Amino acid sequence: MIWCLTGSRDLTDRDFIYQALDKRKERISKIIVGDADGVDALVIAWCVKNDIPFEVYYRRYESKSAYKRNGRLAKDCDITLALYSGNTRGTNNTVYQVAYLNKIVEYEYYE
Repeated sequence: MIWCLTGSRDLTDRDFIYQALDKRKERISKIIVGDADGVDALVIAWCVKNDIPFEVYYRRYESKSAYKRNGRLAKDCDITLALYSGNTRGTNNTVYQVAYLNKIVEYEYYE
């Protein structure tokens, strides 16, 4: 399955993120992810460490580019994992777009 990973830039707990991914490793054939610091960067590092194919979706520098990128992520994934550490607009927008397409969203909450 192609997984979209989304989460906050301020979530930098590597152990939390790696554990969330390790629990799902057998179901992951590829990960698609954004280009931000925090969750995105740590997901890419996990993919490299575990030899999991990944693709980075970059923001284009235009009006509402992050939301457009989130729409591409939603369209191209089979399932999404949202890693929450509080209220984040980008993560919420991605989850909304995935749910709108009637795709599955799994959640992990960081405390």
